[in-house]
Amino acid sequence: MKKVVGVLISVLLLVAPISAMALTAVDLELALVVDSSGSMSTAQFNTQKQGYVDAFTNNIALVDAIQDGAIGSIAVSLIYFSGPSQQQVAVDWMEVNDMASANAFANLVQATSRPYMDGTYIGAALKKATDELNANAFEGTRSLIDISGDGIGLSTESATGRDYALANDVDAINALLVGGGTTGANFFTNYVIGPSGTGFLMEISDYSQFAQAIDQKILREVQPVIPEPGTILLLGTGLIGVLALGRKKFFKK
Repeated sequence: MKKVVGVLISVLLLVAPISAMALTAVDLELALVVDSSGSMSTAQFNTQKQGYVDAFTNNIALVDAIQDGAIGSIAVSLIYFSGPSQQQVAVDWMEVNDMASANAFANLVQATSRPYMDGTYIGAALKKATDELNANAFEGTRSLIDISGDGIGLSTESATGRDYALANDVDAINALLVGGGTTGANFFTNYVIGPSGTGFLMEISDYSQFAQAIDQKILREVQPVIPEPGTILLLGTGLIGVLALGRKKFFKK
């Protein structure tokens, strides 16, 4: 019996690296989580969607930032959310590594339509994004959730989703808040973004500023993180693939 168990363990140890290597290594896995709740008009929703389209269309600065990464590519998806069970992966995960693929992603976003007009359940959206990050075919050196919207949700529900994300390999949650004022800013700071000192909040007064803000936000998220000297030494020894592929769980959700 012990011999059989030993053989099984040996097989698992051999299979795990092979499965991990099947994942495509990228510098960043970026889940774009977009509000589709009833607090915004159709015109506001369309302005929001167009902001994401513009952020990836013929954007030289974005493509340059992506290609400046150690691997030179990112994986990105777009999720619309509203009620507690209303989360739609509107654009599934795809690799973006040049102008053509960035424009292709923009075209896919442009083709989406509004799926919901209900409440604002941020925690459920963060959980959905986390599960998508852990189940995709990519292995990022970093994984981020980028959430945008114009309303606040329930504090406990939102905080539960945030904590779930940060406990399941999401490096940071960043937010863009439209017209939230002090109340909205306090809510997102206390219950949505994280972890403290890493996740960040951007605020704008109205949707006329959305396109510029989301462009700056995504560029900030994509820009490579400068490694510490010790990490530079490791990268120089050819261990970048090991560092990247070691993050994602073998048994994904």
